[in-house]
Amino acid sequence: MKGRKMTNRIAPAERIGAFVRGASNIQEALTMANLDGKVKVSESPVSAQVRTMGEFGEKLTTLTTGDKFLTYRQKLNGELTPLGVVGNRYTPIQDVEAFDFLNLLIDESGAEIEVVGTIAKGKQTVMSIKMPSTILVGGMDPIDLGLYATNSHDGSTAFTVSISSIRLRCTNQVAGLVRNAKRKISYKHTLNALGKVAQARQTLEMTFAYQDAFEKEVESLIAAKYSTDEFFGLVQQLMPLDVPNSSKKQFETVTSARIDLMNLWSADTQANIFGTKWAAYNAVAEYADWVKPVRGGSDKEIIRAERILTGSTEMLKEKALALL
Repeated sequence: MKGRKMTNRIAPAERIGAFVRGASNIQEALTMANLDGKVKVSESPVSAQVRTMGEFGEKLTTLTTGDKFLTYRQKLNGELTPLGVVGNRYTPIQDVEAFDFLNLLIDESGAEIEVVGTIAKGKQTVMSIKMPSTILVGGMDPIDLGLYATNSHDGSTAFTVSISSIRLRCTNQVAGLVRNAKRKISYKHTLNALGKVAQARQTLEMTFAYQDAFEKEVESLIAAKYSTDEFFGLVQQLMPLDVPNSSKKQFETVTSARIDLMNLWSADTQANIFGTKWAAYNAVAEYADWVKPVRGGSDKEIIRAERILTGSTEMLKEKALALL
């Protein structure tokens, strides 16, 4: 079954995971994504074999950290995948346990699990959940509201749940435009039922408060007129160019970015909201998410998806919002 497509783009979560719409609970979703195995910690410390030259020629020496261990995922078919290096006090939280409280949230709100996958070479399991209603801002621009949950298996981050909002016309991530509402919570693992109920309710309360603030923020942006000259001024501030001190490469990079942004300002994706601050914000968001060049690695689309999901594209959007 294929996932949702908005324009001709695939939503970032769908790019990196399995589409599991129809799963009735967390366990079933993890099974559909082939992520229902156990995450374990190796019994032996991390070690490496190093070749050195000695008096009698080359020799092989084993070096051991002593207090660092490897985490790995063992799938039901026995397949092993290394994940990360952790300290000797680290205890992995299994995905089915970490995400379990979301079953209560789904039952109470009517939300639906859409995608389950991993990022950072398997170090983090991620789950995308769609809330049941679509926001129609200005009576013309649909936005999907959802949740994005992350469980780390290398000790790098806490278990987190954050709000995602996707403008359907261009697949832009626009959750960051709300300046006065919380949109991310970090949770400690809990095994008791009361703790899970509290987490589910806290997440729902955050979501409802965010939705109210989001609609007010977007309505103010969509009601505010914005001219092409004003947008060009915004672009110049976002992409400054000190001509006397710029190298040829810097000049070409900034000039290309300015051209891309001006093209996005008048693109079809902004046609229904053209001439507003909301269009200006989305032109910048579309550039940050979908047009800005991606470097490193062979699969650019996976890199782009992870960049969007981990918030690496938010800085430029935040700068634009502060200037609008």
